Amino acid sequence: MVLSVNEQTFKKEVLEATSLVLVHFWAPWCGPCRMIEPILSAFEQEWGGKLKIVGINADLNLKLASAYRLSTLPTLILFDRGQIVHRVQGLQNRDELYDAMRSFVTLDRFACRPESVSEVTEEGLGETIAPGSLPNLVNISV
Repeated sequence: MVLSVNEQTFKKEVLEATSLVLVHFWAPWCGPCRMIEPILSAFEQEWGGKLKIVGINADLNLKLASAYRLSTLPTLILFDRGQIVHRVQGLQNRDELYDAMRSFVTLDRFACRPESVSEVTEEGLGETIAPGSLPNLVNISV
């Protein structure tokens, strides 16, 4: 089961985590958000100790949704030790999403990181994120 996180628990569960954390921003009215949940559950089962998956209801956590500039749901953001390393917006093909997540989960986290990390994109929704180029947003006031 995916752990539910909110504005009060975000810093501890996501930004201070020592493992990779995949944050799933969703909303109850979002059909694609519900469609992606079985895929995320499968990831969690396969990569249990290497990847922590958390869900954030964007409607109930507007400060987080705004801070991370959500423009569509679902939005998945992968954090490594508090840094954003990957972002996927909208519903993705299961195989493309799996391949992208696997590349991070199987990457030796203590080896040198590449200079930039390319996102899985669908219809131009993606972007390239250089590690450390986006704010961690640790000081989100509640």
